[in-house]
Formats: sequence, C-alpha cells, structure tokens
Amino acid sequence: MADTAELDALIIRNLEEIEQGYQRITGDIERRLDKEAAKLFEEAAEAAGWATHATVLDDDFWLMKTDWQMEEGPPEEVDSYLVIRLEWDSKGPDVSWAQTFVGGQGSRLLLTIASDTYSDNKWLRFLKENEPSDVIKRLIKASGFRFEPDNKTEPLAMPVRIDRDRLAQAFGGEIDFLDALAPLATALREVVRQEALLDKLAGLAREADA
Repeated sequence: MADTAELDALIIRNLEEIEQGYQRITGDIERRLDKEAAKLFEEAAEAAGWATHATVLDDDFWLMKTDWQMEEGPPEEVDSYLVIRLEWDSKGPDVSWAQTFVGGQGSRLLLTIASDTYSDNKWLRFLKENEPSDVIKRLIKASGFRFEPDNKTEPLAMPVRIDRDRLAQAFGGEIDFLDALAPLATALREVVRQEALLDKLAGLAREADA
C-alpha cells in the first residue's frame, strides 16, 4: 500500500507532464505508428499481389489474398475472407498501441489468422478440430505462427516484438522507421512465404463453414 501511495503522490505532483505524455502517446505517436505500419502492409500486399486495408490501427489492419473468400461468388460481392490481421493480445493488459508494439507490461503485438464468417468460439473449435491436420502442423513448423488453444480470440497468431530502444531512436530521428519496424516487415514477408499453406487453410475453413 505504501508503494501505491507513493506512486499516487508522484503522479499528482507530475500531472501536467503525465497527461501531456499520454496525449502524445494516443495522439501523434499513435498516428505515426498508423502511418509507418500501413506502409509495411501496403508494400507486402503490392509485392505479393494481395489486398490490404491499413489506415488506422484501431480500425482493422489486414492483409489477404483475394482467393481466400469464405463464400461463393464474384469478389466484389463477397464479404467474408480469411485474413491476416494486426492485433493486440487480448489476454494481456489493456495498454496503448505504443506499449503493444514494444511488448510493454506483458502485452503482445500479433499477426493473427481469422475470418469474419467465424465467431471466436467457432474459429477456435475449427482450429482444435483441424490441429492434427497436415496443414496446420506444417504452417506452425514452417513459420512463426503459434497455436494457443487457451487464447479464445487470437488462437492462431504470429507474435511480433519491436525493440523499444530502436523505436525510440526512430521517433527521435536517429534511424529510419523502416529499420525500427523491421521485425514487422519480416513477419509480413513470412506470411507471404506461407501462401501455399494458407491457401489450403482457407480451403479447409471454407469447406467447414459450407
């Protein structure tokens, strides 16, 4: 309790600086992360000939191949796809995107595999039922994807960790953001390299939902 009281007193004595810092974190800093992460998604999509939506971190960052539709019909009429999303780990603490990028307070930045046509419970059940399959086993073995059956919202995902000091250097103008966010760029390239296995996973998910 004494530690908490001391912390509270410290916060009160430094309210202006703390609130200014929080406004920066959720304002300009987050907008810069939006912008720089979007560049990486757009570059990965262009190189692979895939589609992407990447503008604001709080408004769904995703990458997908247009063949991964979960329902029949022409692409312009289909709403459900298998997608690779940039997410925070909902099992961790509720922190800012900046904290999530650097893994602060036990948070994790994730590239998750998901589909809007599946609820969280249904997707987890599908993955558990198909975990023994060659497709998921090979995907996990060949890449940084991990299957965590106790994670109900992001069970199949690739953790990405950005170095805190290098991100600070990027914001300080000492290095390029491309260098600081290199682990995310590497993870996106790894996703694209697993195209054949992701094609098969999309096919399994489509059949299971038919």
